[in-house]
Amino acid sequence: PTPTPPPSGSQLAWSAMMYFDCDINLCDSYPGLITRMENELGAKIGANGFLNIAVLIDLHPQYCQTNQPGATRYLIQANGQYTQTVNRWDMGELNMGDPQTLINFTTWAMQNYPADHYYLAIDDHGGGVSGISWDDSNNSDNITNDELFAALKEITKNGERKLDVFAYEACLMAMYENVYDLRNFANFIFGFPTISFANNASYPSYLGDERFTAQTSGRQLGDIMFDVYYDAVTAPYVVTLLDSSQINALHTAVNNWATALRNATGGSSTALANARTAAQKVEANGDNVITNEDPYVDLWDLADKTAAQGIATTEAAALKSAIEATAVRLKIRPPTASPCWDYSHSHGLTIFWPLTASGHYN
Repeated sequence: PTPTPPPSGSQLAWSAMMYFDCDINLCDSYPGLITRMENELGAKIGANGFLNIAVLIDLHPQYCQTNQPGATRYLIQANGQYTQTVNRWDMGELNMGDPQTLINFTTWAMQNYPADHYYLAIDDHGGGVSGISWDDSNNSDNITNDELFAALKEITKNGERKLDVFAYEACLMAMYENVYDLRNFANFIFGFPTISFANNASYPSYLGDERFTAQTSGRQLGDIMFDVYYDAVTAPYVVTLLDSSQINALHTAVNNWATALRNATGGSSTALANARTAAQKVEANGDNVITNEDPYVDLWDLADKTAAQGIATTEAAALKSAIEATAVRLKIRPPTASPCWDYSHSHGLTIFWPLTASGHYN
């Protein structure tokens, strides 16, 4: 079914689109997010509000305490007062790992709830190079990074209708490779290069922050999200806000540095391996410790370590400056208890450089 809401009236300042893929083992965490938005947003989403929030949520009966498996679309209502086919639509089972599901939902929301500014969050497990949004009801299908690129290209009409903010509400997705794909489709990208954490005071509670008003810009919303997360969640992680307008310059710096590395590999392979060993890595392989076996490496720190080995010193300096211009907000949560992951040398973007063939590129 393709639900069609009644005419929404005048265009509002903001439309937020939340893609909740709950067809996973975290399913029970998601219904409460809807309840929080209903209870926390008040007049922001009322008849005189400035914000529409469209949600697609797909529940899994094995993992969720629910009598209604399958997908539902919502236009979030204050205090949870819904009318079927007016602001709540049962969709049946959907494959949330199919990019067409994302296209259908987001296009529907933007057509029916037009706004001056758009925010899109995809919430599920994240796998870095292997993508996002696994659906256990559909053979663990997921949205791969190339599928997400193609979906956002269609959703934004090849960048003519850009998202103001795109949020990777998932682990490991703030990679250079991933944000490069989004550079033409979103003005600002919010994400985690590490394992991500949330709690009842973070996501999506930042939409209820008093600083978020009809006059808020995309950059300002990104700052609010950033501040609320960092104040609320104390587990060890890195969170970053990226300015897409800087990514093409970053790409040039990456290419120049990579060319210099390739030119040096004949006589400096040991030094290059030493640089990778010394560089900041991210716990990603499930052994709960940061070791040389982890495949995600902080890009800034890797450039710094190659320069320390006497390789590509000029190009490394330019690359570090380009990363600093792109990552307009960066915070590192130090370890306070288990897990004791030290990310003190992180700078907001990782790249995929496995020690050995593994995972998605086995």
